[in-house]
Amino acid sequence: MAKKEKTSTQIQKELKKKARKLIIDLIQFVNNHEENSQLRRPYARAVWNIITALRGPDSDNDEMKAQTTQNIRGAIGLAEINSCGAFTGHATPKGIEDAFGYSVKTNEKKHFIKHYKYAVESLLELGFIEKIEYFDK
Repeated sequence: MAKKEKTSTQIQKELKKKARKLIIDLIQFVNNHEENSQLRRPYARAVWNIITALRGPDSDNDEMKAQTTQNIRGAIGLAEINSCGAFTGHATPKGIEDAFGYSVKTNEKKHFIKHYKYAVESLLELGFIEKIEYFDK
């Protein structure tokens, strides 16, 4: 007996359920401060650091996004061709020694730079990159 093909409505329902589960699992991991709290906290923080930097700076500065956000996406395995249309870089993300005084050769707000700095350090901590090389000042 041949397996019945799923309808697009059924597929959409399954994908929505899977997407919700991914978000719920992520938030539960970050929120759960009781289970192994002292051991979990640095890893929950590392996850948070990376996800908060994935979107990039709130600007249209494509050069900055190419030097920072796109390389974080590539380091964690986001494919160059992906379902969300996000651009991905191939270079190892570079570190920033002073998140409050350095702006990746632009005049961007330092808020994103801080997110980026912590994300790169977290990539190292979680084993996505082997070492941190720094931008030239």
